[in-house]
Amino acid sequence: MGYRQTVRKEKFLGPNAGLGPMIEDALRNVLEMAKEMSGARQGGIMFYDPDQRLLSLQYPAFDVRREMVDEYKVRVDGVGAAVKAFNTRQPFISNRCVGDPGVIQRYVEMYRVEKLMSTPLECGPEVIGVWHLSNKQEGDWEAGDAERFRVLARRISGLIEQTRQATLQERRYQIWLSLMLKLAENGDVQSVAEVLAQAINAFVMVLDHRGICRARAGRLEGGRMTDPLLNVEKSTLKFRGTPGQVLPVLENGLPAPAWVIPLPAGKMDKLPGYLWILAAEECRVDQILLNQAAHVLAVALANEDRLAGIVEALTGEFLTRLLTGTLDKTEAYLRGGRLGLDLSRQWTILLAVPDRAPTDNEEVRKLWQQLITVKNFLQEQLVSPHPDYWPGVLENCSLLVLVSRSAGSPEGTKAGKMAEMLLKTLARLAGETAFSVGIGEMVCEEPAHYPEAYQEVKWTVEIGRKMYGPGKIFRAGDFGAGFLLYEAGRAGVSRNFVDRLLGGLAAYDQKHNSQYMATLETYLETGGNLAATARLLHTHVNTIRYRLERIEQITGRSLKNPGDRFDFQVALNARKLRD
Repeated sequence: MGYRQTVRKEKFLGPNAGLGPMIEDALRNVLEMAKEMSGARQGGIMFYDPDQRLLSLQYPAFDVRREMVDEYKVRVDGVGAAVKAFNTRQPFISNRCVGDPGVIQRYVEMYRVEKLMSTPLECGPEVIGVWHLSNKQEGDWEAGDAERFRVLARRISGLIEQTRQATLQERRYQIWLSLMLKLAENGDVQSVAEVLAQAINAFVMVLDHRGICRARAGRLEGGRMTDPLLNVEKSTLKFRGTPGQVLPVLENGLPAPAWVIPLPAGKMDKLPGYLWILAAEECRVDQILLNQAAHVLAVALANEDRLAGIVEALTGEFLTRLLTGTLDKTEAYLRGGRLGLDLSRQWTILLAVPDRAPTDNEEVRKLWQQLITVKNFLQEQLVSPHPDYWPGVLENCSLLVLVSRSAGSPEGTKAGKMAEMLLKTLARLAGETAFSVGIGEMVCEEPAHYPEAYQEVKWTVEIGRKMYGPGKIFRAGDFGAGFLLYEAGRAGVSRNFVDRLLGGLAAYDQKHNSQYMATLETYLETGGNLAATARLLHTHVNTIRYRLERIEQITGRSLKNPGDRFDFQVALNARKLRD
């Protein structure tokens, strides 16, 4: 597995970038000595770049301009004399280069090569590049020439390796400088990651300490990102393994092996995250360079988190004041606009509320971070392509989503689908806490409408949970008079009414372990159908008849009287909301 290489001279920071005069002088001396000993007219040295998997010609070479040298880059999985010598670790000789299929004809013409000897450049156990000597002055290249040249290469390998290391160090510096300039210019993680991906010509991802993908840049083989990387929610990876190792595809859940580098923690208690480089398993990685990049990305991640924290605090304070009606109308429009919310449009409110409130500061902090992650996901998935939604996190750890009323769109369906997506996203990204979602009915056309609309959707969640249980989606329009009963219960108005009508029945159930309250509720819910009531309660019809008679005796009301049946229904609902 390799990468599609795209070499653009104006952007690519390859191993030949910015070589100092001392290094160029060393290369010139080595080449002159080699030409003198071998009788060649021209020569050049190509170094292997493991990050790019390229062989790159170094300046000076072949007595041509620097620009012509810079163009000579070949992939080690490609073709040509240099590639064959590098991969086989054996010399390659061609004494008739023109028309030879084993030699790249473009370079034959460019450098006027007639006779070529390419020899692997060995330094210890490694092949670090290839030597070219061309156009022997007397006779043809022979096997003995290649063997003498290999011996020469081994003797001066220290100088060659020193030159190569200086080249790599200069390249690292150039890439680090580019990353720092981008950090100073823009500062966000995505921009820095894009510079790194371009510099090393690989696919990179930056994951924070929660395993959330914060940036991705570059292309995989074939020129496109594969499905697991197209969606943020599919890139929430937890780190498994030892930092610095290449994780196989099956272990990292990605379409290619990944080299993992931890971002330095600095003064933090835990690592801020990880840098992932998607690379072929046989590809060696310049870990010194990637460690330098990890330091820059750690700073970018910290800066981004600080800025995001400020924005979230401003958003939370803005929403609190908007929903409590303490914002001046002009200020509301201005501050909303700065946060990407156009209050001149018509909006309805969706509210996701945790079914269990956090009990301490640590739980509050953790839940807040999870909600921010959910909000950011919704922001990317919905708001960017469709500005008909606006999510925000409230200071009480609830998530609010404003849904616009677009002309000609079925608003109930639109809000319902958004609520379903919201519940699924919360379950995936904040799964430790269960949520209920309320869909408001009121339409907010100006800032003054938001306090009442927020109260409506907040009560929708509270009423829905009391009547039907937590973890569901509730619509304000489904409760009708339930809002009146809930408000009456909160004010204590309904308490006497409920106790007078149902108090005796509840006390009898508690004392005798009977089921009169359950029987009454089921009987009313089935519209007075005895058979349906008996079936739901798994009881004989005659038993139901007896219980209904006893209910009438205890309460002094008649279930045949429509007014009494209405009072029973109201009292039962009011009792649920009160309890």
